[in-house]
Parts: sequence; C-alpha cells; structure tokens
Amino acid sequence: MTVEGVLNPPRLSSVFRSRYSLVIESSILRNPNVYKDVDGPSLISDLRECLQKMESSDEDLIYLDELKVCFASKILSEVNESHIQKLDTVNPLLSPPGGLSIPDQLVNKYLTEEGSQVPLLTLKLLQLLSLCEKLFSSSKGLQETVKKTCGRFPSISSCSTQVECIKLFCCAISHQPGHSSLLGDSHSTSLPAVTINCLLSKDSELQTVGAALVSNIARLKIHEDIALECSTAVIELLTRNVCPETEHNCLYALRRFMDYNSEVAGLLSVMGVNVGKYKGRSSDVDELCRDLEKLLS
Repeated sequence: MTVEGVLNPPRLSSVFRSRYSLVIESSILRNPNVYKDVDGPSLISDLRECLQKMESSDEDLIYLDELKVCFASKILSEVNESHIQKLDTVNPLLSPPGGLSIPDQLVNKYLTEEGSQVPLLTLKLLQLLSLCEKLFSSSKGLQETVKKTCGRFPSISSCSTQVECIKLFCCAISHQPGHSSLLGDSHSTSLPAVTINCLLSKDSELQTVGAALVSNIARLKIHEDIALECSTAVIELLTRNVCPETEHNCLYALRRFMDYNSEVAGLLSVMGVNVGKYKGRSSDVDELCRDLEKLLS
C-alpha cells in the first residue's frame, strides 16, 4: 500500500455508484452521543463553592443562582446572554488574558493549580446548556463559547479537561442547529482537526470520546472533505485494540461518511478493512457490517 493509494483511493465505477445509491436508502439512524449524567443544580452548587473560595462575592455569583433556578424549573429558555457571558468570565479556558474579574493572585492559586475544578465544572455546565436545542439556536453567546473552546483546544494540556471539552462538542452538535453552527462548511471551525487528533491519541479515554464525537459528526450531512479526512483517522483507530463502544461509533461513522463521499469506500478497500470481524458484537453492529459489506462488494 502506497501513500498515494491512501490519499487518492480509486474512483468508483458507475455500477458501484448505482448500487451505492440504493443502499443509502436503508442508511442506519441512531441517537447522538450526549453527556447529561450530572444534576444541573448540584453542579452549579459545586461551581459556586469553588468560586467562593476564590473570594468571589455573593453579588458576583447571582448569575449562578439564576441559572440554578432555570435548571430546577426545567426552563432553560430563560437562560440569557449575560449568564453565558459570566461563564466566559470565570473560566480561564475561555477568557482572554486579563479578562478575569478575580484578582491575579487568586487566579494563580485556584485556577492554574493542578486539579482545579473550575474549568471542569464550567465545561460540564456548558454541556448541559448546549444540549438544549432551543437555547443553543437562539444564543449567539453559547455558540461562540463552544467555538472559542474548540479553537483553544490544542493549547489545553490537561487530559481530563480535554475530555470534558470533547464531551461539550458532542452535546453541541447533537442537534441540527449546533451541527450547522460548527460544521456548516469545511472551514467553519477546527472541530474536524480536533476530532482527528483525539482519534489518533494514545490516550484511551480521548479515543473513546473522540469516537463518540466522530459518530455525532457523521449523523448529519457534512462536507465531503470532512468525511474523507475523518474516515482516515477512524480506520486508523480501528486497527488498535479499542472497546466495543468505540468500534460501534467508528463503524457507524464510516457507514454515514460513505453517504457523503463515495471515495470513503475506496479508502476502506485500499486500507484492507475487514468489517466482517466485528460481527457478533450486537444486532446494531451486525446491521452496520452488512450495510458496509454491501457497499464494498
């Protein structure tokens, strides 16, 4: 196998394209991968406690009390742009240098120390907010916050923080407005590059959330270039020893990417991917394998 062969997989014949268009009609749909196993009010209480240790006043934290009421009453539509802006202000991952309202010495003490909980708690809160399709579609602030986080991802050194960022992206693109916002064209954000880096990471947890993210990316229509780029990383990950959940997400992504770019099938053939070896994992995986085998035959 040559580099040229991988980068330029063989074009598909007209016969294959005809068969391919028929199989698309039976394309498998699935629910998005989301992260909502935390209680909003409890999460906000923990964040409030951390910020109080940084000597934030009760007046400074009123926005958290208001957010807590929104979660408790399950009316996230009442979350407004000022609430999102405040979350930007307290999170060092999202704020530009000098943008924090907390004294520098406290920032150094509580935010930059190893194991600081403020970035993680803020990201978890943003995950819950981003899951609300109505809120995300109407909040330019929330959209920009997610995009900023994506742009700064390469500079984040903490693996646990990286994982929470990927979970945030999963939640943000779990619905059409978020998917369009971050993946509307091939240059919307650096999300595809972030996803590929996670898939190729040596860290198993990043691989797992990266596979969940690429599955969410593949659920809805994307640019053909993104489909081909991500497919290469997905195939590489499948050559490693990964968990069944990651295998399922990868196979699903490949199946959907074949809907968006016919060259993905050629890439699978060139790389010698044997989808049959994944049969027997579950009925869903078996169906994916059968679909993939039809497209590759």
